[in-house]
Amino acid sequence: MTLNLRPDGAPPSRRKGDPSRGGATPKMENVRVTAPDLDQRAALARARGRVVIMAMLFIGLYTVLAGKLIWASVIHPILPSNAQIQAMQPQLDVTPPPPSRANITDRNGTILAVSLPGAQLYADPQQVPDPRAAAQMLANAMPGIDVAGTALKLGAGVAPGKRKEFVYLNRKLTPQEELAVNSLGIPGVYFENNEKRH
Repeated sequence: MTLNLRPDGAPPSRRKGDPSRGGATPKMENVRVTAPDLDQRAALARARGRVVIMAMLFIGLYTVLAGKLIWASVIHPILPSNAQIQAMQPQLDVTPPPPSRANITDRNGTILAVSLPGAQLYADPQQVPDPRAAAQMLANAMPGIDVAGTALKLGAGVAPGKRKEFVYLNRKLTPQEELAVNSLGIPGVYFENNEKRH
């Protein structure tokens, strides 16, 4: 197969030459294109067409997915119902106790040390109306404590606004002493739960 390449459709004898080249006319070129070259060019053209089609399909697919994602998360989000929110929150009727220290045992399983619940007595001196009377009442409920020292801790002789806000009165209360102090009902005197190792 022979292919003639010309700048325009006119035959060479009728074309005028380029004035800058002295009126010379271009030569006619003959290019030979073989059947394998045409097949290769056709295969490349088909491959390019397929690549363009696949690229368009992927662009369309990702555009649809991005639009759906924007619609579902920004424009019209699906919010959980109240029933779903309530189901995710545990409902506890009783607050579970904090974890306690484990028992210490020997290799035979005999308990060597155990933690028992106890209480500590503390006070907010700014809330105690009469520190000396409160100290005397506490001395009657807890024999062996220093009445004068307890009265000073509770702010005896100090204006209520200038007293401390927290003092420990007894860190080793027995259950009997705890019941006795609790029955007194002194304002500003409180208990703090703790564990004692025995």
